[in-house]
Formats: sequence, C-alpha cells, structure tokens
Amino acid sequence: MLILGNFRLFQTGDLYLIPDIKINNTGSGVEILMSIDKSDLTKAEKYLEKKLSRHFKTEGKEVNKEKLSKLVSELIENAEKGHKKKESPQIAGKISLDFISQVMLYTKIAYELAIYHFDEKYINDPIANKLRLVIKNQEPDKTIYWQFPAEKQSYNVFFDDEHHWILFFHNVCFIKLFGLSALIEFTEKGSSFVEKEGVVYKFCYKTLSFIKLPLMEQISQTNQSTRSV
Repeated sequence: MLILGNFRLFQTGDLYLIPDIKINNTGSGVEILMSIDKSDLTKAEKYLEKKLSRHFKTEGKEVNKEKLSKLVSELIENAEKGHKKKESPQIAGKISLDFISQVMLYTKIAYELAIYHFDEKYINDPIANKLRLVIKNQEPDKTIYWQFPAEKQSYNVFFDDEHHWILFFHNVCFIKLFGLSALIEFTEKGSSFVEKEGVVYKFCYKTLSFIKLPLMEQISQTNQSTRSV
C-alpha cells in the first residue's frame, strides 16, 4: 500500500480517499468542507459528528449530543443535494525516492535472507558483520561492493515485475523489488558461502508466499514462457 497525499493506493490498483474534514470559523458561523470516499458514505455522519464535537470542545463550548446528531444529519442531507461527485478522478502526484533508505532496505533484505539461507553460521562471515553494522548505524559501508540500481540488466531478463526476487549468485545478492533492482556483496570471493550455481527466491506479495529454486531452473522457465508467447 502506498499513501499519496489524501489517497491510499493499494496493490490491486484501487484508490481510497482518506476522509478529510475541515471546519473554518466564518464569524457568523462555521464552514465545513468534507471529502470522503464513496465506500465510507454510510460513515459520513459519524466522522462529521466526531469532528464537530472536537471542534466545539476546543472552543470551550458544550453541545448536547442529541442536538449535535440532529444537526449533523441535516448537514449531510443538505450536502447530498449539492455535493460534487467524481467516480473516476485523475490523480496527480509526485513520488520521490530516498536513495539511502533504499540502500538500507536492500541491505537488510540481503543480510536477513542470507541468514535464513545459510543458517546462523553466516553471522560469523566478515561481510555479514559489515552488513549488520550498516543496518545498525544506517550508514553505507564503502568497502562493500554494491550497485543501486543494478547495472547488470542481464539479470532482469529472467525476473518479472510481478514478483519480488532475491538471487544469491557467487558472492553477490541480486534483489528486485517493484521493478527496482540492486546488487550487494554478501560474502567474500572464495568463502564457504559462495553460491556457484545460483539460488533464487521468488516472492509473491499477493499470496504472501515464496518458492526457492535453482537459478538454471528459473532461466529455463523464463525461456519456455518466452517461446510460448
């Protein structure tokens, strides 16, 4: 799920308008501006009543609950006669990428999955210790080899954008999340943790499941899919 201003964008592609109520004093009364998703229309009175109750309390005014409820019902009824409705609004937004945060994310994934893959004995690896300190201190280590985004685009040929992918191959870990890929050194060349054949972890975020398979099997499956298209 991604939050874009007053909207939530779900992995299904659906947009949800986060309820927003503004109450402004005009001198002669109050002006109420309310935006709400159509899925929440039945909750509109509840949201507005709660907002008005807080507003009056901040001004030191006591309002009878029954009178407030009646007032809100009338406001909603009148609003429904002249409200503006947009079934398929166009959303414009700006998404920025925090480079350091992304590097930290990929580092954490590489480190924790390596522990899962190689067992806890991996913790004693010199590079593993460096990765641990990177995560702890939230600062990149220039002595560790990494690429973000990954320059070796040849890897991307075998991994679609519909899943999350982690590949341990030789002494580097290739990670692809939402189409963005990175390469991170997870062990030294010649260490006992080098994956000469390559091992792939394929994660499906829709079903919250994953499978583990050899790199050559993933390449074979990709080639078969390409030929069948």
